[in-house]
Amino acid sequence: MIGVIGLIVWAIINREQTNKDPGLTPRPSTLSEEERLEELPVQLDPAFKNLLDRVRECYDNGDYNQAIIYLFSYKLIQLDKKQLIRLTRGKTNHQYLREVTGHHQLQDTLRLTVRAFEDVFFGNHYLTKSRFQQCWDNVDIFRALSQPTPTTGVQA
Repeated sequence: MIGVIGLIVWAIINREQTNKDPGLTPRPSTLSEEERLEELPVQLDPAFKNLLDRVRECYDNGDYNQAIIYLFSYKLIQLDKKQLIRLTRGKTNHQYLREVTGHHQLQDTLRLTVRAFEDVFFGNHYLTKSRFQQCWDNVDIFRALSQPTPTTGVQA
């Protein structure tokens, strides 16, 4: 009985640590923006094509709750585009964090945004300007970390 329980726990842990679910068929890496928006955990207005512009607009209007929702959505879409996660409706935020486990700095920047997003979206908390600013300040770091590393070439 203990062996069976141990096997079940091992299988669950092992499945959560893998980036790819063997039960899912591979999907093309060239999903459209609309398809990616449909996979997000939140419903966004499709009229806003540039999510970072929408983040800035919300920030300028003092709506930090909406700004963090768009910022988190932007990060998920970028990670999916770079194939660092597989954006899938129904997946938890902590599953996304586990998918970037090998990229510690990237995981840290994403975790900061995840926590703020969850406080707003699930906890109905008001996000302060300073807390949003912490998430916003690492967007450039996030972009740099989510870029594929060049394998060859000379830097100018």
